[in-house]
Amino acid sequence: MKKKMPSNRHLRLEPDEWKQLLQEAGFQEYYYQVTTFFYRMKPGQAVRLESEKNLRWLVKAACAFITEGSNWERYSINDDFNVLYCSSWRGPTLYEQEVERRYREQHPK
Repeated sequence: MKKKMPSNRHLRLEPDEWKQLLQEAGFQEYYYQVTTFFYRMKPGQAVRLESEKNLRWLVKAACAFITEGSNWERYSINDDFNVLYCSSWRGPTLYEQEVERRYREQHPK
C-alpha cells in the first residue's frame, strides 16, 4: 500500500507573507530556480512538493507561482499542497521563453 504524503497545507502562502519572504536571504534566488523548473514542465507532468532542505520555501514558491500572471490557467496544486500539476499546453509566453533562454545560457550542454 502506498504511503500517503503528509499535507503541506499549513505551509501555504498567506496573503501578507510575500513581502516578508522577499526579505529572507536566498529566497529570491531559490524562487527563480524553482519557477524555472515549473515553467519547463510538460502537460500531464506533476511534481511532488517535498524537500529535505526547505519545504517551507518550496510550498510558498509554488503558491506564488500559480497566482503569478495567468499560470493558474495551466498549473494547479492539490488540496494538501504537496503536488503541483501542469495541466495543459498553451505555448510558452514571452516570459517563459526568456526563462528558457537564461536557463540555457547558465547550463550549456
